[in-house]
Amino acid sequence: MKRGAHYHLATYLAWGVYVRAIELSNPPELDHYTRLCVRGYPIKAPPCLIRIETDLRYRYRLAASAIWAIPSALLIRLIRPLMIIRICGIQSDRIGHFVSDISEQIGREEIKSPRTFNFYFLKGPISNTQWELMARRSSLKVLGNWLRYLDDWSRIIPGGGLHTINSSLTGSRDIEGLLQRFDCSIPFLPSEDASCEDWLKSKGWRKGEPFVVILVRDSAYLNQNHSNYDWSYHSYRDSDIKTYIPAIEWLASQGVWVLRMGKSMANRIQTKSHRIIDYAFESKKSDLLDIWLFANSSAIISTASGLDYLGGIYRKPILFVNALPLLDIASFFDMTWVSKKLVWKNSREVLTLSDTIQNTYYSSRDYESNGIEVEDLSTEVIAQSVMEFWQKINKIQKDSAEDIEAQRQFWAIFSENPKFIGMHKTVHKNARVGTFWLSTMGQKYLR
Repeated sequence: MKRGAHYHLATYLAWGVYVRAIELSNPPELDHYTRLCVRGYPIKAPPCLIRIETDLRYRYRLAASAIWAIPSALLIRLIRPLMIIRICGIQSDRIGHFVSDISEQIGREEIKSPRTFNFYFLKGPISNTQWELMARRSSLKVLGNWLRYLDDWSRIIPGGGLHTINSSLTGSRDIEGLLQRFDCSIPFLPSEDASCEDWLKSKGWRKGEPFVVILVRDSAYLNQNHSNYDWSYHSYRDSDIKTYIPAIEWLASQGVWVLRMGKSMANRIQTKSHRIIDYAFESKKSDLLDIWLFANSSAIISTASGLDYLGGIYRKPILFVNALPLLDIASFFDMTWVSKKLVWKNSREVLTLSDTIQNTYYSSRDYESNGIEVEDLSTEVIAQSVMEFWQKINKIQKDSAEDIEAQRQFWAIFSENPKFIGMHKTVHKNARVGTFWLSTMGQKYLR
């Protein structure tokens, strides 16, 4: 072995002993994989050791489970002529996938064969404990994490393809229209409704008054909660909450309560309006309120980030503003999409719609290396888009003949692109792009 290998092995063994000692002296809820605490000082585990330890723990448990999981996997195959048993691990560590994949599987339960029985387990850390509770009391048969090992052995042993299901069959996108065809929502308990309404009332809200939730993505959540990974490649999706303040203050002036959502956010909202609640910095925020406020809101404003998928599940209108990539437009929801602006660095010209679709990237570095600058929308465009959205869903504003023609041209060009079909098999009747935003993109945009 090389000296480097000796060093890493010795370090891992020492760290294993150290971790075990910490486990014995700290409460079970402490996440020893990422943050340990010795005499009050936080210690961060090296990412390479976290991966090694996690992998070894998994392999040990998988091997130990063989005594019961292998016979069970074989039994499942034997009874296949009578019934088909399938196992699905739901991705639960990221809230966007968690809510979308649970709702997708609820919809798929409606169309499966009567002799097919699906069983589910939650794969990974739980991103929201309230959604976990609701998933377990839904129509899905959600069992314990032990099912993971049966699923793994079923995949290892040949012939297991019929007995395993991916967390989502459509990339966590409702392109098959399950949410429109079936009621995939999970009802709240009366006590949960009462608790959340009481919290809102404590802020001055009265039952029946409209409230809107707004989720503006920044780097704080991922950097603080998933800090072992470099998330800078996602920075093209971030926005500055300050540019939204005129828009949300306009909503407040219309008698609408606005709640700024988020687990961890970088900056507070600076406003004097009592109808604007910076929930992200509330001391009494909870996983229950996180879910309930989205599910019971009058409308949702978002930069396309996780919890906004609840708008599709609970059939709330959504405004996606400062969102990217355009190819990912949530066309299967009752929504309005207002995208960030992409500009060629050399010519300073705005990319046409066709160029925008063709240059779909999921990394800030890819936009940069292809000579494209990502520009956030101006305060005026955001404000006008919010006004247009609110007036549209409340049937205050109607589209002009020019607006209707612009929408038609947009969807005609979009749907003709080869990339469209795989991402947009179902288009909601109310799916649209912002009219004011479209007018600011220039005459060449729809060519």
